[in-house]
This record gives sequence, structure tokens and C-alpha cells, in this order.
Amino acid sequence: MFHPQPMWVYDPQTLRVLEVNEMAVASYGYSRQEFLNLTLEDIRPPGEEAAVRQTVLRLAQGRSPNGAWRHRRKDGSILWVDVSSNGINYQGRAARLVSLYDVTMYKAMELEREQLLSEAIERADYDALTGLCNHRAFHDRLKGIVERHIRHGDPVGVVLMDLNNFRFFNDVYGHTVGDDVLRQIARLLQGATASSGDLSALARFGGDEFAVLVQGNTVSEMEQVGERMRDVLTGVSYRPPGYEQDVPMTFSVGTAKLPDDGPGTLELLAAADFRLARDKFGGGAEDAEHLRDRLARSVDGFTMLDALVTAVDNKDRYTRRHSEDVMTYSLQIARELGLDERAQYQVQVAALLHDVGKIGVPDAILRKPGKLTDDEYQAVKQHPMMGAMMIGSVPGFEGALDATRHHHERWDGEGYPFGLCGEETPLVARLMAVADAYSAMTTDRPYRKGMSQERALQILEEGAGAQWDPHCVAVFVQARRRMLT
Repeated sequence: MFHPQPMWVYDPQTLRVLEVNEMAVASYGYSRQEFLNLTLEDIRPPGEEAAVRQTVLRLAQGRSPNGAWRHRRKDGSILWVDVSSNGINYQGRAARLVSLYDVTMYKAMELEREQLLSEAIERADYDALTGLCNHRAFHDRLKGIVERHIRHGDPVGVVLMDLNNFRFFNDVYGHTVGDDVLRQIARLLQGATASSGDLSALARFGGDEFAVLVQGNTVSEMEQVGERMRDVLTGVSYRPPGYEQDVPMTFSVGTAKLPDDGPGTLELLAAADFRLARDKFGGGAEDAEHLRDRLARSVDGFTMLDALVTAVDNKDRYTRRHSEDVMTYSLQIARELGLDERAQYQVQVAALLHDVGKIGVPDAILRKPGKLTDDEYQAVKQHPMMGAMMIGSVPGFEGALDATRHHHERWDGEGYPFGLCGEETPLVARLMAVADAYSAMTTDRPYRKGMSQERALQILEEGAGAQWDPHCVAVFVQARRRMLT
């Protein structure tokens, strides 16, 4: 039975081989007599007996076998084959003739492609530097878990962690050391979370930011996750190569959980990021009060200025909350720009006091819901200079004067009070202008609801290079969108 492809005849009842050609004998490594003592089940790998019977049944029904099959050579190695089978009369009885096409090489190539694809998909989910989940994979897992939470009500928690002095490592010791620092942090977090059965993801969330996603715990247990992470990172230091002293590393942590902090992923991440920012450099009403207490104790005259801010807020129930939000957003920009602690302190003070000059604006204008007349607008435009005069009368607040005086200047020179253009406006005022506009757009007023955060960010982008410093807008939008995506 000569044929260029392996062939044999078998009995469909007993599955025993009745005849075999030399190509089959050579391909499978048996002698002719050994082959004639085999059944189809002997030719398939162990454990595939059911698949053999299913194939025989399909052939008996006149159907073709599906795809490539694994056959076993005498030495145990695997041969992948495509099978063609036809019913024949063999020595007076019904039998089937099998023709085989060796596709082992093609199957190996296919399996290699599948392996490469699988590895590529896995690499796409993991950060190459630390081996942790990356930002995209974390979001994918968070989305799926939150959807299950909505259906079943299981607790879901997020912990965000940020290395406070990472810029220092990069600037002083170089990016190679910075990378090594990130790897060390990743190892610490992996060790701390290795025994947590409900850990769903540990990720490098951003440049120097890490995230932990936890599900299925009780709410009380979940509240302890952030503290456990903080404990693991407390007292951690790094010794750069060639140096004799360790550099301490400090971290900020923000936690949030469903359903307490909102119904979905955006709210969950926004809450965690807000608490991270508050832990990192202050922000919000609580931190504003701490700053007020500190200034009241250390700066003569601050109490008078703060009382004026309160008076403005009594006229327009917006100013105090707006000032606190501007403090948070301004500090976020200052941090992204890498300003030092002294500059950040000046930003905080200026943000709290920047609208104090509105004490001289008539109540009816402050509270007017519609468009202002030209005369009314001229009255509002006096508040930056009036505020600067008030702040300038208090020794110790000189650093807040520029932001107060110039936070309504525009990048294109069309602002007020002096019509400064571009970098003629001090940086602290340029960054505060972005923060001030964002707060104004997103905060609810008695006569209108604040717009969405995304729409406000779009408006900032559209006005970058015209109304606002494009670099300040870029870093702020990037920072805010990290919370929204």
C-alpha cells in the first residue's frame, strides 16, 4: 500500500489496525508487526480515549474529524496530523482507510505564535520596571470588580501610595537610582500583600505612585489596609551606590472604599486621590483650618485678614469654600511643577487670602446671578488690587502679594489689573489663575450648578496659551485626569 502520506486501515468495531503502509511505519517508529497489533487508542496519547471514540462516531455518521489531532509515536513524542478517512471494503468486511498529513511543524509554529501573543498580552498588563500591574490593567480590574460589587454589594477598597521625595532621587542621583528606588518599593509592597487573600491587584499607578485594589473584606478590615501599607513603608530608606548614608523615604497614603465613597470607579479613585493629596501636602477644609491656626499663632494681623474673608463669605456663600479648593488645586500644580516647600507655603497662604479684596465689592454685585454690566464688572476688577493692599499691610505675607494682585492676568495680556502678558505675570499667579478658574467652573453656586470636571478641564485646555499659562494647564490637567481615568 504505497502512498507518500502515512496510511492505515482499521476495523471500526474493534479499532484495531488491519493494514498499514511503509510511510506510517516510518513516521511512527514501529515495526510493521508492532503497528498491526495497535488500536487507535494506542496511537493517541494517554487520557484521550474518549476523544478517539468521539472521532470514530463522527466518521461513522459521515462527518469529518475536527482540526488537527495529536498522535503518539513509539518513543512517546507527539505527532500532529490532519486526518482524512473513508469507508472501504477490506477483505470482505467494512473498514475505514485513514490518510494522514503531518502538520507538526505548522502546529509548532502556531503554538509559538500563541505563546508569543500570550506573553505580549501579559507584558501589556505589567509594568516593565517593577513587574507590578500597570495603570491600564489596574483600571480594567477595578472596573470588573466594581461591576460585581454593584450586583452583589461586596466591599471594594483602593489604597493609593505616593513617594514624597522621588524627584529628589532623580535630580540628585540620576534616573538609574530612581528606577532602583521604585523597584525596592515594589518589592516591599509585594511582600506586605503576599498573604492578603483578598488582594485583587497591586499596581504601579503612575511615575512614583502605587495602588492596591482589595475586594471582599469586611468594611472594618478594609479600613485597616491603608494603615498596614503605611506601616510597611514607615522608616524605609535607600542608600545610593557609592554613598555612606541612607536617604529616608516618606510616603503619602489615600484610601477609599465602596459604597461609602460613591457608586463607581471614578468616585472611588477621586476620593482616594483627594485623601492622598491631603496627606501629601494639605488641602480641603480640614487642612485649611490647620493652616489658619498656624498663621493665627505666628503672624500678627492674620486674624484680621481671615475675618475679612469670613465677611466676604457671609456676603456670598462661596468665597471660603472656593479659597480652600483653590489652595488644593494650586498646591497640586505647584507640586507638579516641582516648587520647593517655601513656595508651596506661599501658595497656600495666597490661595486662602486671594479674594479678600472682594470685601469692597457691593453685595448686590457679588450675588448677582446674571451677566454684569460694564460698571459692575469694573467694580469686581478692583478686588485684586484691594486685596494686595490689605495683605501688604501685614508683615510676613509679602510672598502672597504677587498671586493676590495678579491672579486675574491672562497669558495673552487681556487680563487685569495690569494687562501683563505671558511670563510677565509671576508664576505663582499664573498657576493660581488656573486653579481659580477650575474651582469657579466646578463649584455649585446658588444660581447655577457647577459643570463636570471633564468639561472644566476641556475649557482649560482650549484656553491654554490664550487665557492661561499652557504649561500650568498641562500639568494640572494631567494630574486631574489621573484621578478620572
